[in-house]
Amino acid sequence: MRWDEPDFLILARNLLRGAGYQIFGKPELIWPPGAPILAASSMLAGVAADQALAAWHVLAGAALAGLVYGLSREVTGDARVAILAGLLTALSPALVVWPLYWGSNTESAFTALIVAGLWASWRMLRQGRWQPALVAGLAFGLAYLIRPEGLIWWALYLLIGLVTCMRRTSGWRALGVFAAVFVLVALPLSLIHISEPTSPY
Repeated sequence: MRWDEPDFLILARNLLRGAGYQIFGKPELIWPPGAPILAASSMLAGVAADQALAAWHVLAGAALAGLVYGLSREVTGDARVAILAGLLTALSPALVVWPLYWGSNTESAFTALIVAGLWASWRMLRQGRWQPALVAGLAFGLAYLIRPEGLIWWALYLLIGLVTCMRRTSGWRALGVFAAVFVLVALPLSLIHISEPTSPY
């Protein structure tokens, strides 16, 4: 464990103990609550603290390969390209080796949610339906709760959606769902940042 991960695990421990969202008595105002909540859920399931995020890294990494396959298949229409993209994702050193030895083990979870958001956004922009917009807003909202960069991806596709709707004069309902779901997912859990700590132990 190094860099961000010890902080995430301390936050997870304090959440489980009812000590608030804090590290050694000081409220945590930087890290979003997604990774600590994932770690806390692993600890509740009996996973050792030092492996709490590694378990999610493995699960999300497997899901990511499938998501990349699905997105590639839909965008290109070529099954061979999609299979190759999924295999390259499964074998990518940045996801397979690096996070397990260096970093926070949030890379694959964050990336899986971003790719899910991209896939759903692709469908939203092409079809103008609210169902993929709901999935896209949910995926980007959850990604934001793991890493703040998720907000950038959501804002980018909100802008693309605005331009698309203005050009087609349709799809506004879907775009509204996309924006509202992100806010509903991201805002309440983000308020955990201002919870008052009771004790660091």
